[in-house]
Formats: sequence, structure tokens, C-alpha cells
Amino acid sequence: EQDVPIPNGIKHTRIPFKHWKKLCLDFYKNSYGVDLVATIDNKYIGATDIFVFGKSEPQKGWTGSLGVLKEFRRRGIATAIKIKAIEKLLKKGVTEIRTDNEENNPMYKINVNLGFKPVPFSLDYLKEI
Repeated sequence: EQDVPIPNGIKHTRIPFKHWKKLCLDFYKNSYGVDLVATIDNKYIGATDIFVFGKSEPQKGWTGSLGVLKEFRRRGIATAIKIKAIEKLLKKGVTEIRTDNEENNPMYKINVNLGFKPVPFSLDYLKEI
């Protein structure tokens, strides 16, 4: 089941759980940020990952993704996951988190309610080849 939107034409390949767990343990061991999973009755219902580049910007977190299964949305789960991630990042000394999303995405309102403010970020370029 798809819980995070993926553009048409791109296929998601799941990695084996043992491999994912090893990656997560390395992620924590090296303080690269936080990777959280929300569960209900041992079922994964949501997750987020926020990266920290410890050598270049140890005070800054970058949101990789945050997703909640469709049947569990609109219950405050995404907000709870994001708040828990922020708490964990504060303990690691992170003082700033960057994220991005479209204004018509429900995550936009969650981010605004949590105090995220729009800032100039980047200019993307595309060349079809």
C-alpha cells in the first residue's frame, strides 16, 4: 500500500526489513537525524525521517518525508510524529528544521501550525535529455 505519494512512472521497491533495520541503527549511531515509525496494534501506520548533516550543518535538520496511511489520516498522527521528531532533534542540538511541501497539501497546514515559516530556499533547473 502506498502511504507517500510517488510520481507516475516511478516504481517503489521495498527493501527487506532486516536491511532497513540495519540502516536505521547506523543512522542513529552516527547521529544523522531521526527516523520514526508510528504503530497501532503492531501495524506501521506512519513514518518520518529528518536528516542532519553532522559535519557541515549539525544544527540543521532536513525533512526527507512524513507519511501516514490513508485510513489513519486526519487524526493528528502526522502532527504527533513531527512533534516527537522535533523533541528528539532538540536533544541532539538541532535548532532548525527545513521542510517543503505544496500549499494545497494538508501537510502545509500542519507545518504552519507547528511554526514553520516560508523562507527563500533554492531555484531548481531542469533540462530534459
